[in-house]
Amino acid sequence: MKKTLRFVCFLSMLVMILSLTAACAKKDENSKYKTTIKIECTKIFDHEADLNPDKKDFVPKDGIILDTVEVKIGDDQTVYDQLVKACEAHKISFASQKSDYGMYVDSIAQIQTADCGEMSGWLFYVNDEMGAAACDQIVLKEGDSVKWVFICDYSTDVK
Repeated sequence: MKKTLRFVCFLSMLVMILSLTAACAKKDENSKYKTTIKIECTKIFDHEADLNPDKKDFVPKDGIILDTVEVKIGDDQTVYDQLVKACEAHKISFASQKSDYGMYVDSIAQIQTADCGEMSGWLFYVNDEMGAAACDQIVLKEGDSVKWVFICDYSTDVK
């Protein structure tokens, strides 16, 4: 009886150790590429007259919501996956919705589409190139740098 109890305890411990090892390995697998992300809304300062007055308190004094930080991602992870990880890690609220073209980010840190004019909203750049597809369609790789920018006027705010 004692041998059976010891054996059951041993097996239980072994299963726990193997489970923890597998979880750690999976975490490492999902964190093998270093990327960076920055989130800013500095363009609002050029269009303050258009800013929804209810949103003024959400705009950081320097316009930087998240300064450049490293985010580790795994295989086949996208700009959207990176944003989700960064926002969760830094407790930044965001809202997104599926569209016909892919995932659309509507709001970051309480600053949302149309808060600074009819055509205002969030754009992203990967390695200083404006995203050519939806954020859930662009797969990141080692060393990629992503910048999310809130624009108020597409004709003047987009480089």
